[in-house]
Amino acid sequence: MPSSAETTSLVPPDRLRGAERSAWHELVDQWEPLNVLTPADGPLLEVIVRTWATWQDAERTLAECGPTFTTEKGYVAQRPEVAISLKNRQLLRQLLNEIGATPSSRSSLNLTLMKTEPSKLEVFLARGTSAAVSA
Repeated sequence: MPSSAETTSLVPPDRLRGAERSAWHELVDQWEPLNVLTPADGPLLEVIVRTWATWQDAERTLAECGPTFTTEKGYVAQRPEVAISLKNRQLLRQLLNEIGATPSSRSSLNLTLMKTEPSKLEVFLARGTSAAVSA
């Protein structure tokens, strides 16, 4: 069975590489069943995955080097990656709200999930109802 990334009209732009391309496919796979993506969302999705990748790069540097460094004159200064991480985290949150990818933003959307079969919970609850009625 092909992944939703292969069946959707949202194809990642060729300019996305590595982590950006992986994030694109992962997000499309997660969001497609929620029916929140359309072909018009491609540019926004590209900004989201680029923002995510920039944030992750900054976080990697901070994890390796720490949040500060010592200047040539001996002063302790904040690494530029601290501000980069913070700014991209804030931007990512705004973008995720914009596309309906947070719990609070989804609550205001009228979403219909694409389902092919009942979930295990639905099967269990249906059995419980019939068992309670026959008892």
